[in-house]
Amino acid sequence: MCSYFMGGAALSGDFEKWNDVTSGGHRAGETIGNIAVGIHVFFVVVVTFGGPLQIIPWIRQNAPKFHHWNGRIYILAAYLLGSGGIYM
Repeated sequence: MCSYFMGGAALSGDFEKWNDVTSGGHRAGETIGNIAVGIHVFFVVVVTFGGPLQIIPWIRQNAPKFHHWNGRIYILAAYLLGSGGIYM
């Protein structure tokens, strides 16, 4: 729910709604911090949807290239997500 809410707020351009679900999710004038939060939320979505795709046997067997690239993107996203979390 939180990722959906934050994504919807981002798509509508109303980033201040992020403060309804996170403490200090968006702060006026803090461009770098706001970009970090936005990137963090983007990678949360990538990890949330990409991770479960890795364990579906049909995808592993019938779409190995997709499975491999999804795994690479998943690992990169998880690394960046963790790094962003440490920064924040």
